[in-house]
Amino acid sequence: MAYQGYLIYPEPKAEGSQFRLAGRITRQREDEILSHTFIRADLLPSAEQAQELMVDKAKRLIDQLGDALFAPPKQEHD
Repeated sequence: MAYQGYLIYPEPKAEGSQFRLAGRITRQREDEILSHTFIRADLLPSAEQAQELMVDKAKRLIDQLGDALFAPPKQEHD
Protein backbone atom coordinates (compact mmCIF):
# COMPACT_ATOMS: atom_id res chain seq x y z
CA MET A 1 0.00 0.00 0.00
CA ALA A 2 1.22 3.50 -0.77
CA TYR A 3 1.59 6.11 1.98
CA GLN A 4 3.24 9.54 1.62
CA GLY A 5 5.60 8.41 -1.13
CA TYR A 6 6.50 5.14 0.59
CA LEU A 7 5.31 1.60 -0.13
CA ILE A 8 4.31 -0.60 2.80
CA TYR A 9 4.46 -4.39 2.44
CA PRO A 10 2.91 -6.34 5.33
CA GLU A 11 4.61 -9.75 5.61
CA PRO A 12 3.26 -11.53 8.71
CA LYS A 13 5.31 -14.53 9.85
CA ALA A 14 3.43 -17.65 10.96
CA GLU A 15 4.54 -18.93 14.37
CA GLY A 16 2.52 -21.89 15.50
CA SER A 17 -1.12 -20.84 15.40
CA GLN A 18 -0.28 -17.11 15.57
CA PHE A 19 1.31 -14.51 13.29
CA ARG A 20 4.21 -12.22 14.11
CA LEU A 21 3.99 -8.65 12.89
CA ALA A 22 6.57 -8.12 10.13
CA GLY A 23 7.01 -6.24 6.90
CA ARG A 24 8.97 -3.82 4.73
CA ILE A 25 8.83 -0.13 3.95
CA THR A 26 10.38 1.00 0.68
CA ARG A 27 10.89 4.26 -1.16
CA GLN A 28 12.23 5.04 -4.62
CA ARG A 29 15.03 7.63 -4.56
CA GLU A 30 16.52 8.56 -7.89
CA ASP A 31 17.81 5.27 -9.35
CA GLU A 32 17.74 3.19 -6.16
CA ILE A 33 15.09 1.62 -3.96
CA LEU A 34 15.56 2.15 -0.23
CA SER A 35 14.20 -0.60 2.00
CA HIS A 36 13.65 -1.07 5.73
CA THR A 37 12.58 -4.49 7.04
CA PHE A 38 11.21 -4.94 10.50
CA ILE A 39 9.90 -7.69 12.76
CA ARG A 40 8.09 -6.88 16.00
CA ALA A 41 7.33 -8.90 19.10
CA ASP A 42 3.57 -8.58 18.52
CA LEU A 43 1.81 -11.93 17.96
CA LEU A 44 -1.75 -11.92 16.63
CA PRO A 45 -4.30 -14.67 16.03
CA SER A 46 -4.68 -14.03 12.28
CA ALA A 47 -2.54 -12.93 9.35
CA GLU A 48 -5.11 -10.24 8.55
CA GLN A 49 -4.81 -8.71 12.03
CA ALA A 50 -1.01 -8.79 11.78
CA GLN A 51 -1.18 -7.07 8.37
CA GLU A 52 -3.47 -4.33 9.66
CA LEU A 53 -1.31 -3.63 12.72
CA MET A 54 1.85 -3.65 10.61
CA VAL A 55 0.40 -1.01 8.29
CA ASP A 56 -0.57 1.16 11.28
CA LYS A 57 2.91 0.84 12.82
CA ALA A 58 4.61 1.45 9.46
CA LYS A 59 2.62 4.67 8.98
CA ARG A 60 3.65 5.79 12.46
CA LEU A 61 7.32 5.06 11.70
CA ILE A 62 7.09 7.00 8.44
CA ASP A 63 5.45 9.95 10.21
CA GLN A 64 8.07 9.94 12.98
CA LEU A 65 11.27 9.10 11.07
CA GLY A 66 10.71 9.71 7.36
CA ASP A 67 13.81 8.84 5.34
CA ALA A 68 15.83 8.37 8.55
CA LEU A 69 14.30 4.87 8.47
CA PHE A 70 16.91 4.01 5.86
CA ALA A 71 19.95 5.41 7.69
CA PRO A 72 22.53 2.84 8.77
CA PRO A 73 22.34 1.98 12.49
CA LYS A 74 24.54 4.12 14.72
CA GLN A 75 27.50 2.32 16.23
CA GLU A 76 28.33 2.85 19.88
CA HIS A 77 31.85 3.89 20.76
CA ASP A 78 33.65 2.97 23.97
